Amino acid sequence: MAKASLQPQHLILLDRGATWEGPPGRLVHWAETEVPPGHDSIPWLVENQARSLRQEYLAWVHDLGESVHWGRSLKEHLDLGGGFSFWWLTCIAAKNPQRNTAIFEVFKLRALERLYLSSGCRGLILCSANPGLNRVLSQWCRKLGHPYHWERLPKSRTSPGLRERIRLLPYPLKAAATLVRRLWSRRLRLPTLKGVPPGDRQATVVTYFPNLDPTLARQGVFRSRYWGELHDLLDKGPWLVNWIWRYVPNDEFSFAEAGDLRQHFQKKAGERARYYFLEEFLTAGALLKAVRLYLRLCWRGLKLKSVSQAFHFPGSALNFWPVLAREWGDSFFGSEALEGCLALMSFRSLAQSLPRQEWGLYLWENLPWERALNWAWKDAGQGKLIGFQHAGLAFLDLRFFEDPRSYRLATYPPPLPDLLAVNGAGP
Repeated sequence: MAKASLQPQHLILLDRGATWEGPPGRLVHWAETEVPPGHDSIPWLVENQARSLRQEYLAWVHDLGESVHWGRSLKEHLDLGGGFSFWWLTCIAAKNPQRNTAIFEVFKLRALERLYLSSGCRGLILCSANPGLNRVLSQWCRKLGHPYHWERLPKSRTSPGLRERIRLLPYPLKAAATLVRRLWSRRLRLPTLKGVPPGDRQATVVTYFPNLDPTLARQGVFRSRYWGELHDLLDKGPWLVNWIWRYVPNDEFSFAEAGDLRQHFQKKAGERARYYFLEEFLTAGALLKAVRLYLRLCWRGLKLKSVSQAFHFPGSALNFWPVLAREWGDSFFGSEALEGCLALMSFRSLAQSLPRQEWGLYLWENLPWERALNWAWKDAGQGKLIGFQHAGLAFLDLRFFEDPRSYRLATYPPPLPDLLAVNGAGP
């Protein structure tokens, strides 16, 4: 419960569990959709404004990549050669709501700003235990010259879980832990790659593992549920298919069990197919290059501190840098940065190790690792690359969408496959 002396033109923002018994004002709920009559719900406003919010956010991401710092665009600072920029592997550019939940927080802030300005409000009070939200709103009101007050609610006494504790660790420490885990749990458990057999009429499919047909797997036959009848078509085709597995931790098969299955699949397939884990292509040389690239990113990130001033929409005084600062930090110093470097160098090693491939195929979700694959594949001069959209497109799943201007860029365009295959006429 909060009390303060405010005028009716003030907006009172109530976080989850907060109530208001002070002077009248515009009562707005930050987290709840079911609100009393006469109150406003920010999540409900986001729902109603989803189309315009999505367009505005996509435009901002495009503009951020093109923004100039120290005489060069952000993308140019992250140039890796061959017309590719590491920008496209950052959390901000990836726009994955499953990994970057702060996107919805930005939507909420923008909806709040629109409501505040359109209602002619002249002051704001926040009833919340959230210091990050207080930081954003206090800075905003200071820029507007409007009064602001924070009624700080008591924090929850629930101790943070292990995942939250890990999230709060320093970025380089998280990156180091990621590297050790990847090497210990996967790379060091795989044999040294002796090279990919040469030969004509070869093709490559990059896919997640497992999600297998369990009955066929027990018979030593590799059938991924992602690809269905394509397996039968490939069995009849003229190509030797190189299956590249991106192992995902699961309850079906441990990494060691996946290695055993690989041997059975290979024996059954004979000369018709080859099966590899992506980590097999992370050679000592590729690993060293990945670490060097990570250190280079850290240096670039330190030089780009001024970018925080660009975290606002055009004409807006509300800076949402505090909301996305963790995603930015993880992209340059943390585990996401290291994962991007490992993906880039693994796929580069893969593309350079393979004989000339007539075509490549991968599951398209527009994630950073796919962009790394696109760059490495084309840089190595391999054949046509096809992305396969295996799932429907959610309207607010922003990883699938870009601002239209991004597709017309002459320099540092988004890495795209040569063809995009879809599994139906619907979205």
